Amino acid sequence: MLVGPYADVDRLNAKLGAKNSSLSGPYVLYEFDCSEVDNLPDVEFIINGKKLSLSSKDYVVKWFQEGSLVCLSAFRGRKDFTEGNESLWTLGHVFMRGFYTYFDKANSRVGFAKAKH
Repeated sequence: MLVGPYADVDRLNAKLGAKNSSLSGPYVLYEFDCSEVDNLPDVEFIINGKKLSLSSKDYVVKWFQEGSLVCLSAFRGRKDFTEGNESLWTLGHVFMRGFYTYFDKANSRVGFAKAKH
């Protein structure tokens, strides 16, 4: 998932056209109309001045719930960040599926390159 501050994630999902889902989970879930997923815009992250884009096929999670296809946003909001971490984002497996991710522990840095599937 892609986890960030609740208010930011709520605004982003609203801008993308996602609605609060009736499904429950540890985070507030947002749902897309599955017939519109291919028309959703890319979402750009700017990290150290570099633009990294995710397409809807990266940030929409499709699964079946009681025999029906459900399209959920991978953007999840948290309200319980500790003080000082209120603007923290976790770029989880959804992000790493779109980018090769290199963790350079010796130099305390992370590198990204667009994945080719």
